[in-house]
Amino acid sequence: MQLTQNTERQCVSTECPPEVLRDTKHATPVVQDIVLKSLGLLSDTKALGLGGGSAWGLRRAAPSAEFSVDRTRHLMSFLTMLGPSPDWNVGLSAEDLCTKECGWVQKLVQDMIPWDAGTDSGVTYESPNKPTLPQEKIRPLTSLDHPQSPFYDPEGGAITPVARVVVERIARKGEQCNIVPDNVDDIVADIAQEEKEE
Repeated sequence: MQLTQNTERQCVSTECPPEVLRDTKHATPVVQDIVLKSLGLLSDTKALGLGGGSAWGLRRAAPSAEFSVDRTRHLMSFLTMLGPSPDWNVGLSAEDLCTKECGWVQKLVQDMIPWDAGTDSGVTYESPNKPTLPQEKIRPLTSLDHPQSPFYDPEGGAITPVARVVVERIARKGEQCNIVPDNVDDIVADIAQEEKEE
């Protein structure tokens, strides 16, 4: 998986509860830890600490992580903070990597717009800390939120994506997400993997 953005912390999880990133709810303690403190690990999968005093606009190499899915753990969730920013983040919640045909997703590409965790009232990337009291619900940022926002558009146009996540299957071992015969995509992927190993 790759994220193409400037980021302070990234967490990837296939065991994170799906409600961790759901909108219309208040930030869970996990989201608060990531967004406010840039601390720690959401699960035993992997967390990449990419912090370090960089100025906004400085591009870093896209982070990547490898993880496994199986029949019982096939939902992927991740959250990454946009830094520096008040409490803005991008992520996916409970993305199912099992296809309708009970195979595995070969490749998923998703453009990401920023979300507000509802914990800080800053309106620009470099706004000073201004806790939101009471805390608001997690929601996607819009182009009409505030005239000083970097995403502001007086006509209310769509926000340009700030990141792109690419999830690509690199190997397949064992059973499908349900016990069914291999489909053509899985057979082709197995052959490609065998050729790569040779």
